[in-house]
This record gives sequence, C-alpha cells and structure tokens, in this order.
Amino acid sequence: MSTVSRPTDTKLNHLQTILPEGVVFSSRQLSASTYSRQLVQKYVAGGWLLRLGRGAYRRPGAPLKWENVAYSLQQMKLPFYPGGETALGLVGRAHQLPASGRQTVHIYGSAKLPLWVAKAVSDVRFRHHAEELFDEPPPFWSRTHGSTLISDPTWEPYRWGAWDWNIHISCAERAWLEFLQDVPAKAGFDEADELASGLRTLRPKLMEALLGRCTSFKVKRLAFWLGERHHHAWVSKINRESISLGEGKRSLAPGGRLIKRYNITVPRHLASDV
Repeated sequence: MSTVSRPTDTKLNHLQTILPEGVVFSSRQLSASTYSRQLVQKYVAGGWLLRLGRGAYRRPGAPLKWENVAYSLQQMKLPFYPGGETALGLVGRAHQLPASGRQTVHIYGSAKLPLWVAKAVSDVRFRHHAEELFDEPPPFWSRTHGSTLISDPTWEPYRWGAWDWNIHISCAERAWLEFLQDVPAKAGFDEADELASGLRTLRPKLMEALLGRCTSFKVKRLAFWLGERHHHAWVSKINRESISLGEGKRSLAPGGRLIKRYNITVPRHLASDV
C-alpha cells in the first residue's frame, strides 16, 4: 500500500494540474509557477514529486520513455531535438530498435545536455550530438499550444502518446545529413548505403537549403555521391552553384577507391553504381 497521503493544500492540488504525468519540470519552471525551493523539497519528501537529478522533477508514475524526455526538454525551451537515425526511424526511413542491447536515441543541440537525461530511461542510451552541422541559430521552442517550432521547415512535429504531444524532430532531409556526419567514424558505409536506397523521395528545395548552409564538406560530398548512386531525384533538381564542396581529397575508407567527381575515398565494393 502506498504511503503517500492525499493532497490537502491548494498549491499541491494545482501542481497536479500544471505538471502532467510523464513530463519532467525544471526547478526554474516550478519557481516561475510560484513553487519555492522549500515547497518543492517538501513535496519530494512527501512523495508527491520525484527528483530525477539536479533541478529536474516529475510526478510519480509509470517509467519514462525517451519521448517523455524529448518532449520535456522542448517544454523547458531547451534547444534539443531528436535527429539523425532516430528521426529517420520515426518517419519510417530507418529501423529504430537494435537487434539486441539498449536502444540508442540521437539528440541534437549545441547546448550542454542536462545531466538528468542520461539516467532518465533505464533501457535507452542518449547520444548527444553537440557539433554544429548547419550555419544557423539554435531552434527556439514556444510553449504556446505545446511545443511549436518557429519558422523552420527542416524540423517537423511528431505526435506521440495518449495526449498527442508534439515533439519536434528533424525532417527526413535534415536527419539524413545528420546521419552522414557520423560516417565513417560512428556509422558504417554499408548502413549509409542501405538507408540511401530508401530515401529517393527527399525534397529538392529542402535539400538545396540544407546543403547550402551545411558546414561539413564531407557530409555534402557523401550526400551527392550517395544521391547519384541511388538515383535520388533531388540531385538533378537543385542549383549546385551555391553549394561549395571544398577542395582536396577526403580519405574516408583506407584502401578504398577514389570517387574523382567528389574527391572522396569509399569502400571498393560500393564504388560502382547500384
């Protein structure tokens, strides 16, 4: 039997309203709602709040999923979002779950990820990508009517859960370039090639915009090479003149074959057309 008593004070009753089950609140959010540090500590001691780590609280309830964490970060107006392979999986372009072991969720954002995130979900490993792949300001999330992204089509809403929460994730085009950032150090050429085979409907306007502000010559060269290899329609429909591919060779696969058009070395078994 639970040792937690029923709430009796007005502020505690109000807390149940403003803090939905499954959402993590920061101490800053609680303070803005007129809950002092002492009052929060009282609720933690009474079992009405759970402390996940420094400055992070939730109501007692079912174990969190990674989507709870992503949604909560955006509700805190922090510049983080699921991207790369995780976002490709959410839009049906990649497998999300590994054959065995813990699921890896790829979270993007140049700010420092709060420490509580790492231990929030026991069967998930959050991999934080802090590198700035695009020349752009960090995303700004508004809490008006849920998580809302301000004026950038390269993020899109993913609706999740019984409450139909909006979690903003990378669109397929952005997620593809984010994934290529990991090739070959943390993602293999064969995996990239397999993903590329299912990405023939990437939108030319978004690809042109993203490649134009992409800061990685490697990523842009890989995108063009794999796009041509798998006959992606966007390759022939964008204006290449505004997209710099840099100079010099990039040896990405020791002992591989040089793709002269893009000055990248790739594995020999992938050097020919599909």
